[in-house]
Amino acid sequence: MVTSWKIRKINRDIAKLEVKIEGFEAKLMEIKEHKEKGDITKAKFQKAKMNISTKIRALNAAIARKKKARQTFEKKLKEKREAQEEEEL
Repeated sequence: MVTSWKIRKINRDIAKLEVKIEGFEAKLMEIKEHKEKGDITKAKFQKAKMNISTKIRALNAAIARKKKARQTFEKKLKEKREAQEEEEL
């Protein structure tokens, strides 16, 4: 299937955001290990967890918006193709 450059760009952006989320999750696991070792206090862990969770939630919301935009572009592209096919007949 031929995709437009807008859809490819959105897919690339979604992939970048997913990589960022994986990075934050890895950072959260690292902080959790430090807490279990006793390097940081429970309060510092909770604060870090809250901050990282907020960032992850924001990135998930951005992904949802981009997926919705991709669906819109795909719908418009499909409608445009159907209109062209009708004109050719």
